[in-house]
Amino acid sequence: MSKSLYVALLALAAAILLYAEWHTDEVMVVLALLVVLAAALGLARPAAALATGIVLGAAIPFAHLASALTGLYPPPYQLAPPSPADWAVMAFLLVPALAAAYAAAWPRRHAAN
Repeated sequence: MSKSLYVALLALAAAILLYAEWHTDEVMVVLALLVVLAAALGLARPAAALATGIVLGAAIPFAHLASALTGLYPPPYQLAPPSPADWAVMAFLLVPALAAAYAAAWPRRHAAN
């Protein structure tokens, strides 16, 4: 996969993830989508598993941070700014994103050896 195609797919995956985050208040739906997207991109470009996990895992916290700082486009379900516990949970999204990207990249990396 070319680097430009990977970057375009990564941007599309982040956009899909943020759309789901802003249009549903179901955490498990967003988490499942995060894992599937990170795994798909990790499988497609194993060398970029770290970038995939970081970008997708940080997309939701950064979007909420931008919304909280500017006051623009808060999620419809959000009645108050995120609490410290909410920020901690959002920061934790890096773990499943990285795990999924690396788990999917692992077979392709080792098959090449």
